[in-house]
Amino acid sequence: MRQEYWNLKLSLLIAVAIIPTTSLASETRQGTASWFSTESCVFNPDPRCPTASGQSLYELERRGVAFGAMWDVPLGSTVLVCYDETATCLPIVILDRGPNTRLGRLIDLDKESFRLLSGNRLDRGLIPVTVKEMP
Repeated sequence: MRQEYWNLKLSLLIAVAIIPTTSLASETRQGTASWFSTESCVFNPDPRCPTASGQSLYELERRGVAFGAMWDVPLGSTVLVCYDETATCLPIVILDRGPNTRLGRLIDLDKESFRLLSGNRLDRGLIPVTVKEMP
C-alpha cells in the first residue's frame, strides 16, 4: 500500500511537471469555491501535512494565513476572491494545487477564508466566486 502511494505521488509530480502552467494574466474568472483544512491531513502520511508549496497545512492554519489551491496559477501568487452574492472580497495566496478539476471547482480556500466570505456558512460547502490575479 505504501509503495502504491509513493508511485501515485511520483506519477502526479511528473504529470504536474510536464503540464504547462499559465497565469490568469489579470483576467477575471467566475466559478465555484470550496474549502479544505487540516481535516484532509488524515490522508497524508507526512505528519507536517505539507501543501504543494512545501508549507505545513497545520502551520498555515495556526498562523491564520489566507491561502488557497489552484492549478493554473503559480505558487506564491495572490488572487482576489470575491463572493458573488455579497461582493465580499479577500486576497488569497495560492500555496497548494487543486481543486480536482473533474469536480468543476475554480479554487479551494482555507476553511477560515471560506467562512469569512460565505458569512459563516461552512455548511454550504460551495459558493460562487470571482477570482482575479493581483499584481
